[in-house]
Amino acid sequence: MKAFKNKKALGFTVAETVIALSVSSLVILGVMMFYRGVMIHAQGGSAQCRYMAMARRAQQQLASFVREGKAVGVETNRIVILLKTDGFAAIEYVDEDNNPLTVTNNIIRYDPDVWVSGDEIPVCSYVRQVDGQTAIFSVVPNSPASARIEFHVGDSTDPRDISSVSSGAGYQGYEVRFSVAPRNLQYWYQ
Repeated sequence: MKAFKNKKALGFTVAETVIALSVSSLVILGVMMFYRGVMIHAQGGSAQCRYMAMARRAQQQLASFVREGKAVGVETNRIVILLKTDGFAAIEYVDEDNNPLTVTNNIIRYDPDVWVSGDEIPVCSYVRQVDGQTAIFSVVPNSPASARIEFHVGDSTDPRDISSVSSGAGYQGYEVRFSVAPRNLQYWYQ
């Protein structure tokens, strides 16, 4: 019975336990909030890198496809390319749900032969018009043999679009604007 007389040897008091639990909980909560913040910013940076790579690859591929031709013709949502072999190829913008604000299913694709269906190659997704009004494909005013291509790769600017949830905090994306002329233009005049 002598062991029960020394109350200090029994353990922590209730007040000490509650204070220790509260301090531990605050520290753990702070660490978790910091980790969550870092993950949100890392996710946004990762999306921005992915969109940049998609935009760069799309610009290089589209310019290469146009340069292979003898001439280009611009229609509403596509560029028709007259090839050196006298065949026709096309670059087209396709909005699968007819809503340009939902960018997850908006693509630019290349059709190496317009007379054969099913051979289209997707070039870039998450595409929309730069300002919602300017055509993606147009003719360069002072050079009718050239095509101007302008599009945005990335999140939609519409807050109702749920596709931006996966890319993290902030507005992610790149605007691609360039003009390109067929390299083989001289073959058109032969």
